[in-house]
Amino acid sequence: MTNPYEGIAALGLEPLARGWQNSHSPALAEHVARAHTVIEVGSFMGASVAWMADHNKAARFYCVDTWLGSPEISGEDLAGIPYQFGRLMLLERFLSNMLAAGISDRVTPIIQTSTSGAKILRAAGVTAELIYIDAGHDYLECFSDLVSYLPLLAKGGVMIVDDYAGFHGVRGAVERFAVEAGMEFEIVDGQAIMRQRYRLQVEG
Repeated sequence: MTNPYEGIAALGLEPLARGWQNSHSPALAEHVARAHTVIEVGSFMGASVAWMADHNKAARFYCVDTWLGSPEISGEDLAGIPYQFGRLMLLERFLSNMLAAGISDRVTPIIQTSTSGAKILRAAGVTAELIYIDAGHDYLECFSDLVSYLPLLAKGGVMIVDDYAGFHGVRGAVERFAVEAGMEFEIVDGQAIMRQRYRLQVEG
């Protein structure tokens, strides 16, 4: 299997991570600490996964992102990120940050859309005690992510959806999904923490 980190150190990128504001979340830290495997959907520059890995020194992380950016990312967050071959060098920045944090051996990037990433992980038999959703923030994108990743949730695990408090689309997706998938949820630090009540097939 190709090593995604090969050649990244030679770029000499200084550590730089922006765009994630939830390092104050004790609830997230609590669930990360109990997980053996974590799937993160939407990783950007890796600030969140680096923080989670610091709270669990043994967990394996799978990070799903296109690393192409999105409309909701501000210009300030992208300042200093160069273009190459018609795209922002966000993937290189993420990989460099993982190396700088000393966690590249535990962080596997899945360079795909959320939907394709879920299919790849499911085919590989990956399940996770914690699935952290922080990708598309509009209603359809968030709902699709919830539906796609529910089959990868280990028994007794939790899905944590970031930005519930800040985006109407995320809030609507979580509330619909909770009803249709038999999930109960609570809001802590602006994030929705979702647990399964009963098994129900959700049609996307």
